[in-house]
Amino acid sequence: MKKDNKLIFIFILILLFTSDLQALTFEYNKKEEVKINIGRSEDSNLARIYECIYYRILKSDEFNVIFNYRPTKRSISEVSYGIADIDAGRISRIDKSKYSDTTIRVKESIYKDRFSLFSKSKINIPVDGWDAIDYLIKELNITPIFIRGNITVKVNTSEETYAKIFPSNDFTHAINNLNKGDSRNRTVLISSASQVDYWLKKLNIENIIEIKNLGEHTLYPIVSNNKKHLERYINNGLVKMKSQGEYDKILSLVNKGLPCK
Repeated sequence: MKKDNKLIFIFILILLFTSDLQALTFEYNKKEEVKINIGRSEDSNLARIYECIYYRILKSDEFNVIFNYRPTKRSISEVSYGIADIDAGRISRIDKSKYSDTTIRVKESIYKDRFSLFSKSKINIPVDGWDAIDYLIKELNITPIFIRGNITVKVNTSEETYAKIFPSNDFTHAINNLNKGDSRNRTVLISSASQVDYWLKKLNIENIIEIKNLGEHTLYPIVSNNKKHLERYINNGLVKMKSQGEYDKILSLVNKGLPCK
């Protein structure tokens, strides 16, 4: 009889455990899944900033946030096709004919970065902004390098200028070009400061310097039309975080290499 009671007790425990597990699974499945594409390397500072911001805004009882790390062009394309729900940050001048019918740009910005020219040594460039690239090509016979798929370079240069800029497949190759030089005089890199800073640290390179600031560019979240309701959550969340100082705190913590989640 005692043995039977013990078996019954074990059976009840199993039922209770199974019931709790099902309840937890149900609660998890109740959450809305949100796929966020980040067009940066997973271990970059900007990727960490995005993660912390979106976790603050969407990490609740309502959302299950999933981050995917994609090349820049693929990131926005997947959101446009509804494969992903959000592109974490995109410049305002994305190709509207391509994406405006399938995506929504959130009104509040998520990050501000600067685009600059980088090289091994200082170069005197007496013109400002993106005209500096034309000066490099026409006056100094320098072929600038950019990372293939970077939309910011395309939208800020003429078709003629863009065709003369060398597209490198990745930062390792581009920075090696700066260090070695070649017959085409590819000695200047066009890129965002945050990306170059990340890659110089990753590759342990110290001899590349910023030689010209082309200007600031502002990044905005892009939401798929399939998840229009998220635009309000993200916009209101960003406004609140900035007004309460939480946004600046995240930037400070990430830049110091400290956890922010």
